[in-house]
Amino acid sequence: MADDGSLPPASELLDEALDSTDLNGFVKAAIRALPDSVVDAALPTDDVLTRTIDDLDLRAVLADAGDPSGLDQQLRSAVRQAVEDSLAARVRGLL
Repeated sequence: MADDGSLPPASELLDEALDSTDLNGFVKAAIRALPDSVVDAALPTDDVLTRTIDDLDLRAVLADAGDPSGLDQQLRSAVRQAVEDSLAARVRGLL
């Protein structure tokens, strides 16, 4: 997807991602005020998706294939962890 340009930038996914967090409203508003270029540079979408796919437990995904809420919970958890890991890696890279 990154090669053909169909991968959305992180800034396009920001509102949905923030809505699923338990951050306070002030922090969410501050993050939403960041320019798209800053968000996209800080959190490359392809890195997050790759981390998500690498960390998914395929057996658990297949077991929950008939349970949409269970599958949704697994995917949200994997994406949340991938975002945290990606941000941590970016911060480490800056130091």
